[in-house]
Amino acid sequence: GFDIEIWINPIVTGPYVVIEGTVKDRYTKDNLAAEVYIEDDSTGVFIAKGNTDIATGKYTLKVPVNRPLNISANSISHAFKTTDSLVKQSSVINFLLDTLYSGFKLSLYNIHFYPNKDDILPSSVAELNRLLTFMKTKPEWVIKITGHTNTNVFAPAKYLQQLSFNRALAVKKFLVQNSIPEKRISCAGLGGKEPLIISKDPQAGLKNLRVEVTLVRRL
Repeated sequence: GFDIEIWINPIVTGPYVVIEGTVKDRYTKDNLAAEVYIEDDSTGVFIAKGNTDIATGKYTLKVPVNRPLNISANSISHAFKTTDSLVKQSSVINFLLDTLYSGFKLSLYNIHFYPNKDDILPSSVAELNRLLTFMKTKPEWVIKITGHTNTNVFAPAKYLQQLSFNRALAVKKFLVQNSIPEKRISCAGLGGKEPLIISKDPQAGLKNLRVEVTLVRRL
């Protein structure tokens, strides 16, 4: 086997570091054939991509130092996964991907919205396209999109619920506009009822702002 290493971004100059790691099945720990894709977290601009060595599950990529990144791993037989990282030195980032089953929840932290609106930020395009590819390559699945906001003592619960529902609808609209049948998608909004993190630190609380995709059933 061999590692495929790609470094394409004529805009980025200056020092870079190496990110390497493996992509494996979460439970069997088998190596997976996967694409690893990296973009800028704040803009969604493409930085690098490469494929794992199927014999070892390993990948190696070069990235600019001290730049906020989204790093995603995608395997055709599994759910994709994205992680955020501010890489200051060469690092190891491993992925454990899940197989698909009814009830599985895919948490998407990189679909961003303008504050207090259901308008999707341009930096979300890469994550939206990953979800679109997921839906196109797995046409047998019906999904539910659920929006979540942060807890906010200054905002009525009803307002947060409606905002989160409208954000889920915005994601559905993107999928439908890109040829995903509407009958495969339902929506819900939970506001701040199911926080992942309870913290006074605003930065930590951002993890609560997410979109969840639940695999409901097969057609």
